[in-house]
Amino acid sequence: MDPLEEQAQEIEVLESIYPDELENVGEKWINPDHDEYDEDEDDEEDEEEQLPGVAPALLELNQKDCLSLHKILEASAEENIGMASVFTLASTVKEEAEAIVQAKFDAAEQERVKEMLRQEAEEQKKFIGTPVTVESFKEWRLKFRAEFKLDEKDHVHTVYDSKGQARLTGRQMFERGISNIDEDEELETGVGNLKV
Repeated sequence: MDPLEEQAQEIEVLESIYPDELENVGEKWINPDHDEYDEDEDDEEDEEEQLPGVAPALLELNQKDCLSLHKILEASAEENIGMASVFTLASTVKEEAEAIVQAKFDAAEQERVKEMLRQEAEEQKKFIGTPVTVESFKEWRLKFRAEFKLDEKDHVHTVYDSKGQARLTGRQMFERGISNIDEDEELETGVGNLKV
């Protein structure tokens, strides 16, 4: 079989396998479409309308990427001299282009994650306050009591006995262990009043 006939058959097979991804641009050349997930132009216009003033982020192949693909394609072509190689070359270009785009996508994703972590760290900074020490607490307490005039309120609510001394509250008496009534006597009278 003639090499041109083999090439024609390979191109025909490739077009049947990849109908949307390959474009036949001549008898000897095909153009692989690197982005198999292209949207229609109408969808792109809708995206632009949804995001006014913001250009969509595109991962495109630059000159360096194209040169890299060209070198890989030349190396693969030299390896396959004398064989039907259109499918091999098309597959190689497609795989390498996808790898380049995926690497760019991964790098962009890593940058996005770094930025998100940086913003989160900035947000967490506002939850970190001044460390509390004994001295700082005493200063704050004095300012707080002065601001709300708590010392004056305590003086107003203090009950004085006939001698002019401040009387203890029930809680203060309990905490200090001061009691006028003997607890044992109180328990005995309470137990005696129980009916069984």
